[in-house]
Amino acid sequence: MKTQEPTEKTKILTAMQLGWLLVESFGRLGMYERSPQKSTRRKGDKSRPFAYSVNESLGLDELVWCVNQLHNLYQTLELSEHPQLPLLREKELIKKLESDGVDLDALQEELDAWSKTIWGLLNAKNGSSAQAFFYGGSLADTYWYTTMVWSDEKALSEFLNRYRLDYLATQCELISDDLPAYLADALANSLRRWSTVDLSAADRTKLKTRLEAQQNVWRDLLFERRRPESYLRDKHYRSIRVYSVSIQILFALFLLIIIYLAGREVGGLFPSGESKDLSGFVAALSSFVVVVSGLITQFSSWIKSTGTRAAERKKRQMILKNTFRDWRLQD
Repeated sequence: MKTQEPTEKTKILTAMQLGWLLVESFGRLGMYERSPQKSTRRKGDKSRPFAYSVNESLGLDELVWCVNQLHNLYQTLELSEHPQLPLLREKELIKKLESDGVDLDALQEELDAWSKTIWGLLNAKNGSSAQAFFYGGSLADTYWYTTMVWSDEKALSEFLNRYRLDYLATQCELISDDLPAYLADALANSLRRWSTVDLSAADRTKLKTRLEAQQNVWRDLLFERRRPESYLRDKHYRSIRVYSVSIQILFALFLLIIIYLAGREVGGLFPSGESKDLSGFVAALSSFVVVVSGLITQFSSWIKSTGTRAAERKKRQMILKNTFRDWRLQD
């Protein structure tokens, strides 16, 4: 069976996902290594259901899944060479974790060198892919790095800095045409909204919970676990339809007013009390009917397309609103 060749858009999205997974894998590895619940042996737990059946995972399960995805995605990239990924695969990784653990500092240096090489290889083939790789990692860092430096006021303020988040939003918009519909818009909007966060006034516990919720949205959108439209409910679609119909009715009324005023002008050519030139009246009336028919034909199509564009704008606005997790929590 012949496999379908990946398109340029698919390659760019894959590069972006790879950048995200690299950061998330290291972040989960660090979280697991620092976890007080880390066990030196993986014992069975008969009281626990399978993770997939209850839609939840243990820390190590999530880490292993993420690393496996990273390896699998890396192999799909069409590069002139494939330098070895410093992160171990599932069995070797678990064995390493259960023995002497992982030297995070050494691993980070290796991953830094590897990611620079990959960026160069991607850039040699397609600048947008290299940009997407950088953006995916930077987006993931917005959550995974901040969770590691949460108690460091200076580092936290630098990573949730307004200019950094606005810059990332702009970078995403530059490759928006190469990404699935609404993805770049949703990411850029939430980043710009998060750039207004007031660290001095915000409740840090709630803020961290909200940032985690936001990264879950980013992750679901980026890996297409959820489509942007899935954040809309029936009430949103009803609102979109009402808005679209209202716009069309408004323009239809505008057209009727134009026709009415034009009809009055035609009637004014033949004031009552004066002898009427029947042939002139018929000629004027015929011209009026032709003009009105043309207006109705053209305006009907225009009104319909205007309603469609209005519905699309409203839909986009609602998607942006529903994919943003507001940091200004209400009690």
